[in-house]
Amino acid sequence: MTIQNLNEQLKPYKKKLQRYYLLSVVIAITYIIVFFNLVISGVEDGALFILIIGSGVLAYVVIKMIQPVKAEYQDVLKSLINSHVFQKEFENVKYYHDDGIPLELMRETAVIDLGIDYQSNDLMEGSYHGVDFVRADVLTKTETQAGKSRVTIIHFHGQVYVFDFHKNTQNYVRIRSKGPLFGGFTKGKKIDQSEKIEFEDSEFNDAFHIYTNNPQEAFYIFTPHYMDRIKRFYKGLGQEISVVVKNGIMYLAIYSSRDAFELSSFRDLDEAYISDVTDDVRMIKFIIDDLGLDSDLFKE
Repeated sequence: MTIQNLNEQLKPYKKKLQRYYLLSVVIAITYIIVFFNLVISGVEDGALFILIIGSGVLAYVVIKMIQPVKAEYQDVLKSLINSHVFQKEFENVKYYHDDGIPLELMRETAVIDLGIDYQSNDLMEGSYHGVDFVRADVLTKTETQAGKSRVTIIHFHGQVYVFDFHKNTQNYVRIRSKGPLFGGFTKGKKIDQSEKIEFEDSEFNDAFHIYTNNPQEAFYIFTPHYMDRIKRFYKGLGQEISVVVKNGIMYLAIYSSRDAFELSSFRDLDEAYISDVTDDVRMIKFIIDDLGLDSDLFKE
């Protein structure tokens, strides 16, 4: 299927969403004009209060009006991307753009920091070289009031991946890159009675916070060779990472500060977008290949 064919299938849904956006702008401008004309003409305080309340109600109605149309557009877009890209790259692909990785799993693994608000979508399951994986976009944040201003603290924004690990493990080990103060990870909270440790690789220790509840297993997982792989992967990626290995599963969070697969209704589905999406999903292949997750040498 060509890019032109994809756009033709998407076009009616895109046009419909654009019409709704335009309608919402017209409604908003009309309301503002009426509001200011009434204020200038000396409307009574009671009527002014009703107008202010009315603006809030109108905004709510407009948002509710657009939401199902936007959801319909996203449904069609993601379905096309699934068939055009995902199905070609992996085996046993299942894609649910409204679903994500459960919050409880993020709590249990502490692979990312959590805020009050947690959002996750674009869940994909599949298999590559015999390795099962799950990936999803994740955003977690906390909004606080600072005087008259509202401040949003982003705890994590990026992608979380879940893989079968290539070694049998029963305990908990986590490494987090020592990134910037903002737009990166903290040391993270201690879970499963984990404690901070260091490996014999000073370069690795300088780059990562390391926590585990079983140092012996941590050294079994992060051999000198595997630490070299992690360092090479981290440097090549150029983004902050957090890795948890727990009970034979690897959890990897990449702090990319963006959602993947999103496309504005005012932008055509083009080669650049398809290339971006393809690069995103090929990250899964890169992780499995580069971190040797398809090796069964240590599996019983």
